[in-house]
Amino acid sequence: MTMTTKDTDSADERAPSASLTALTVLCDPVSVLLGRSRLVGMADVAFRQDQPTSPGELALIRDCVQDLRWLRPKLKQAFTDAYAGGDIDAASTLRLVDRFELWSD
Repeated sequence: MTMTTKDTDSADERAPSASLTALTVLCDPVSVLLGRSRLVGMADVAFRQDQPTSPGELALIRDCVQDLRWLRPKLKQAFTDAYAGGDIDAASTLRLVDRFELWSD
């Protein structure tokens, strides 16, 4: 019996944790603010089995992670501004911060 190896790895072979990353992104409460097609694409990566991740899917994951990094502090700031402006009360602000898990943002 002989074993062969490849000299180069494709992008999908270098990303064994892509499905776990996609699942982590989907678990972020702020992910509900991503577009539906992006959420569907992330779910496809997160829940399928025994299929490699394409370069396009890796780009989707990267873009969603970057968007969530941008959205989280903006969302918290929007809640803070609404509270400061008297548009929502303290209890509502805290519920929103808790709902979107924005404590550390």
